Amino acid sequence: MNKYFLQLLIALALPLATTSPANAESLLQLWAHVVENNPTLKGSEYTVEQMRAQQDQVLAKLLPNIGISGYYSYNNYNQNASANGFNPFGGQGNAYYPGFRGSLQIVQPLFDLPSYFQLEATEKQAKQSEQQALALRMKVAYDLVDQYLGILEANDTIVQLESEQAATDAQINRLRHMHERQMAKATDLYEVEAYAQSIQTAQLEASHQKAIAAEKLRELSGILLHESDPLTQDTFPEIQRSADEWVQEALSSNPTLLSLQYASETAQKMIASAKAGHLPTANVTASEMYGNTGYNNLQYPNNYNIASLYLNISIPIYAGGGVEAAGREAVSKYQMSREKIEEARRNIEKETRSAWLNATSGRARIESSRQELSFREKAKIAQEKSYEVGAATIVNVLDAHRRLMKANTDHYKARYEFIRSLIRLRLNAGSLADLDLEAIAPWFGTRREATYPITSFKQDVK
Repeated sequence: MNKYFLQLLIALALPLATTSPANAESLLQLWAHVVENNPTLKGSEYTVEQMRAQQDQVLAKLLPNIGISGYYSYNNYNQNASANGFNPFGGQGNAYYPGFRGSLQIVQPLFDLPSYFQLEATEKQAKQSEQQALALRMKVAYDLVDQYLGILEANDTIVQLESEQAATDAQINRLRHMHERQMAKATDLYEVEAYAQSIQTAQLEASHQKAIAAEKLRELSGILLHESDPLTQDTFPEIQRSADEWVQEALSSNPTLLSLQYASETAQKMIASAKAGHLPTANVTASEMYGNTGYNNLQYPNNYNIASLYLNISIPIYAGGGVEAAGREAVSKYQMSREKIEEARRNIEKETRSAWLNATSGRARIESSRQELSFREKAKIAQEKSYEVGAATIVNVLDAHRRLMKANTDHYKARYEFIRSLIRLRLNAGSLADLDLEAIAPWFGTRREATYPITSFKQDVK
């Protein structure tokens, strides 16, 4: 009986084996789908264009305004309305003539500080929207990697559980035949059957997690991922720069923080624009008129031409306190923006240090979990030998296999968590780019010897 049961235990210890399916979607292929189809990224691009259009609209207030106008009229002139009566058309003694008038007018603002400060504010708003779009692109890239790794985690679990399920089912059938011949204990059979049922439950949970991750990935990319390239990298580069260096980069380059700084500068410009509402405005107008009628469409003997150049000055005196109220509102918005910057700065520093700690400890955890896996394998073999000589129960052996399976799961999970921490570190530092995805893409694919195809990480790892 022990001999046959040992065959089960050896089968349960089969290592996790993954291969790259021929129709797998690579990480870079998925990112191409995201860039092309993700509505959130597309919306951010339109937001940037919207801000630039608003900037051009404000700029138009400070540029020359050129217009041409003209009209044509048919006139009835009654010189003596008291004698001839009211005869709009067709009366005796009325004069009939066509009238026309055309003009070209050019208006150039000379002094308009409110519009000038508004222009500077919209320039900051455009830059703010660009940084927000960049931050969103980085966040979507991180989410893509996160969900892709989630699918791989589920795949690894499913493959491992399927291997154990097949071996367990075969041993259950063998134990049932042996039990019928009274060569195996009923308790041993029940324990193995219970263990097989727990594997089925774990398979259901893993399949559920994979389906959830696949749906989240479809939300990002617009396609449903059926197969994915497995993670084949076992050893990873070391984080070289210190946490303080990463934090310094984050505080100077994080697009979320930069967007808030631009928002604060926008609010500051709006304060100046609001206070400038007390100041006068001035513009110069040049016009050229050609026609044959004048006031009330009275006809001139000859066609005429008039050229004019004049200066318009508007001095605000009292606006019901609206200018002061607008100034107070602008000051409040500016103070709020400064507090948001400080809040974001603290949060970014915390997240950057946390990501750095997770990345550095995660890399060490990979090696530690590999060592634990080796020890768990030895413990499993020891339990099998003890069971063979009757010094251990089937429960002890199955517990050893559960711990071995968990150690295997923890090992490949440590690799995924390291990649997540590395990408999040880039995200918080504000330097996550397409090159980073290209750098980690070779870590996925057909199984091979470990290599270090680092490009954009070259200054951070060794």
